[in-house]
Amino acid sequence: MAIASALILKTTRERWWALAPVTASTLVWIVAHQLAYATEPLPPPEMTLAQLDGPPLTLSAPADKPSVINIWATWCPPCRREMPALAQAEQSHPNVRFLYVNQGEAETTVRSYLDRESLSLTHVLLDPIMALPRHYRTSGIPVTLFLYADGRLAKAHLGEIAPERIAAEIARLK
Repeated sequence: MAIASALILKTTRERWWALAPVTASTLVWIVAHQLAYATEPLPPPEMTLAQLDGPPLTLSAPADKPSVINIWATWCPPCRREMPALAQAEQSHPNVRFLYVNQGEAETTVRSYLDRESLSLTHVLLDPIMALPRHYRTSGIPVTLFLYADGRLAKAHLGEIAPERIAAEIARLK
């Protein structure tokens, strides 16, 4: 492309005008990449959420092992598609704590969905006021958060997550 441009465009001014959009788009890509992949190492929030099965869980309490937090809802198609992969990852990684934080839905709705889909998840939490996404400054769902053993955020993945990405991010936490 550069050689063709050099041969076709005769004047230096034409070459500079051809180069300007390439330079601008490269700059935009670099800035967008930095913004998308820069994850602030936030500490866990000081909040306690109700569990479907078990006592309320305080997210800031030390887990002494890495954690994966999935922020989801039953009405969200990408959330529903990724849930079996997360359940499988939970079974494959017993040294990682998995938390499934439902956003704003009633306990009966969540329980009915999990039963209907035959999903057996250890820690399903209810976030009725959707406070967790505000703490981590995320928008939209699903969001999968990867936390180091000390609770600091290592990575936030927005959107449906593939099994390979789950495994790769968990490997990075160790």
